[in-house]
Amino acid sequence: MSTEEELKDELFDLLDTIPERGFEASEDDKADVLEIIAELEETEGGDACADYSNSPLFSGTFTLLYCSSKTFHTNQGLMAYSRDVAGVSTPELRMKLTREAGNRLVVFEEPLEFDEKSIAGVLGGLTSTDVLRAECSWRATASGVFAVDGQRISAGGRTWVPADRQAKGIRAVSACTPIYLDDELLVLRGQIQEVIYVWERSEGPSAERVGNYVDPVPGK
Repeated sequence: MSTEEELKDELFDLLDTIPERGFEASEDDKADVLEIIAELEETEGGDACADYSNSPLFSGTFTLLYCSSKTFHTNQGLMAYSRDVAGVSTPELRMKLTREAGNRLVVFEEPLEFDEKSIAGVLGGLTSTDVLRAECSWRATASGVFAVDGQRISAGGRTWVPADRQAKGIRAVSACTPIYLDDELLVLRGQIQEVIYVWERSEGPSAERVGNYVDPVPGK
């Protein structure tokens, strides 16, 4: 039986071979990802999700490595900007989990990339240094779902309320439950068992022990 570290190495190696965060991944690759994650759920990192909302590990900045959500790939990203605006792509998604004055906050960021011939940036007043930013709050439901409330999206000095495909993309993440969490990796599973979001930690954790959080006991 593989150790937790060996399973993570196997997952990272596999994801390195799957382009575009899982877009058009083969059925074999999807099945292999799910198989590794199922084994990871039975390890200490899986146990850590029992009280994730109070865990100091559930904070910091994460970058999306892989996603099997049809909504995400149809949107060509979380906020559908690259689908709706020609000549623009959002090849990276970051998730920043923080706590401020008792509020649980999450910010999703998608840096914008423009094709050389694109006039979208000129028309929209945006530049290649701009970032689409969705500012949200979150809570853990009684059933353990990571419930996200999208409050506003901003870019280039403009702010608007998420609607249509943007709201749908945020709702898709909101329907997920954390199933693996450690100092390197966060895995979320959607309401449909085959829908997975795999995030790699890039910064953090940034929070101290919260409330009455107790370190998980493996196997409990």
